[in-house]
Amino acid sequence: MRIEAKLSHSIIIRCDCERTFNIRRLGPSVECPHCGTTALSPDLVMEWHLSRGKKVKTDAA
Repeated sequence: MRIEAKLSHSIIIRCDCERTFNIRRLGPSVECPHCGTTALSPDLVMEWHLSRGKKVKTDAA
């Protein structure tokens, strides 16, 4: 599962089942309404930023 696009009013998610769906905001996790697959929102956001070439701050020392 991955974030396809972030719009001003929603986020478009593409699931591993190759279907897309919109959500208004991220909660602790995201569930695909088509197949039931779930993903943690922090993982989706980190992958989104890394795929766009942005630096992600971590608490690592």
